[in-house]
Amino acid sequence: MNVAYIGLGACGAAFARRLASSYQTQVYDVHGPYMQAFGVTDAIYASDLPSLASASNVILLCLADQDQVEETLFGPTGLARALNPGTLVIDQTTGDPDRARALAAKLAAAHETIMIDAPTSGEPDDIAAGTACLMCGGPQAAVEAARPILATLSDSIVYCGETGNGHAAALVSHAVAQCNRLITYEGASLAVKYGLDLGILSAVINKSGAWNGASERVLPVLASGGHASCRPLAQATTDLQTATRAAVGCGAPMFIANAVRSLIEIASNDAESAAGVDEIAHLFEKMADIRFAGA
Repeated sequence: MNVAYIGLGACGAAFARRLASSYQTQVYDVHGPYMQAFGVTDAIYASDLPSLASASNVILLCLADQDQVEETLFGPTGLARALNPGTLVIDQTTGDPDRARALAAKLAAAHETIMIDAPTSGEPDDIAAGTACLMCGGPQAAVEAARPILATLSDSIVYCGETGNGHAAALVSHAVAQCNRLITYEGASLAVKYGLDLGILSAVINKSGAWNGASERVLPVLASGGHASCRPLAQATTDLQTATRAAVGCGAPMFIANAVRSLIEIASNDAESAAGVDEIAHLFEKMADIRFAGA
């Protein structure tokens, strides 16, 4: 297989490093510093997308959003200028399922190319360890053909059904995770108001029916001011916006997720562009007039 990886942000770079450990891999990112920071000696650093496409029959993408995916595929200097018939495109960008289906159909019709989706719910550390869940959508035969590649990325591969279903599963996962994060901050705010030690709260929540993935990550480090996640706040905001727009489109109720989206947008507007999701804690400190550090 002639394999390529496009998008060397935090998650993409972690995936590409795992891929490069098993396959000789071409890599590309429009941001030069990301290419320089990738640092895998044996990787082939592509100079442009058409040359990468012409030399590849499996291409993986992990980009900021679907606008970038569409530009990378069909833009004036995009992959479509030189795709080989039969190329398998694996999109790991979280996005709208319907738009993913439209992009896949366009690729199939115009370029005899199959696109499957395989986004993740994991953090870069989970990806590096090979434990991040990959949620795959697309023709089952194509997903099975991609399995040797996917297996180098993770030991957790879930087939979700038709094209776009991987994106649907990822949107649900991200929405639930962010709702869990904010209810954890709400609970911690109430605890601090009543003078309850956050270490005690962590012991209670994480051994009770209130346990969730966010409480397990957040509560043990909240009082120390440590980091529970390296996920960018901007990405979490985009994912929730995509999820709630998709819900409007298909008629699914998302009352709680819409409230969480609004709060995360407020936190994102107040934060620096490079802030992570841990920055949301400061929004709750401000609203409750408390400080988590030392509590």
